[in-house]
Amino acid sequence: RDGIILLFIIGLCVAIKLSQRMNKMKQHKQELIASQQEEELNNLKNQLNPHFLFNTLNSIYALIDICPSTAKNAVHELSSMLRYVVYSNPETVDLKSEIKFIQNYIDLMTIRFGDTANIDVCINMGNSENHKIAPLIFITIIENVFKHGNTGDPSHPMKISISANDGHVTCHTFNYYNPNSKSNDNGIGISSLKRRLALIYGDKANFAISKTKDTYTTILNIDLN
Repeated sequence: RDGIILLFIIGLCVAIKLSQRMNKMKQHKQELIASQQEEELNNLKNQLNPHFLFNTLNSIYALIDICPSTAKNAVHELSSMLRYVVYSNPETVDLKSEIKFIQNYIDLMTIRFGDTANIDVCINMGNSENHKIAPLIFITIIENVFKHGNTGDPSHPMKISISANDGHVTCHTFNYYNPNSKSNDNGIGISSLKRRLALIYGDKANFAISKTKDTYTTILNIDLN
């Protein structure tokens, strides 16, 4: 009987030791995954910022010969945007800060294209302006509207809508294709956006693209709660 009790105690000790070791290995694996995800997110941000900057600089460069005074205003808009991108780089920002950045970008593009572009913009943050959101989460799809949209034809409207309520935010874009750009960006921009959404929000974010022969539509839903 004493031998059986002794074996039981030894078995219990071994089981506890194995359980502790398994928990330690599980914790180490979780820390490793978190570290890898953080590194991947940083890499995606590093890809995004130059991508955005180069495209914006090209927009201003196109303005210099056409209208120097307008280009000057565009540089002022860009400086506000760069301040946000370069110096404000936390993991999350207030939704109102992100929306202000998007509005500055839209203003810059409106300066560039002037009356040739038919741009319908609707932004309503409701009661969610202080909710936290990952920075630069909208810029890729907003940028594509101007990059691939038919900005030279006022009869082909471009639509940008961002609305939020109770921490649920939706970004909707629509544009006709520019005849000289038959496909919207399905490269680094959209791929990086999808990966960021998966890493940061998981199943709390949903991103859908709808294409026809002449049009391109995106809908991005994020639950910020």
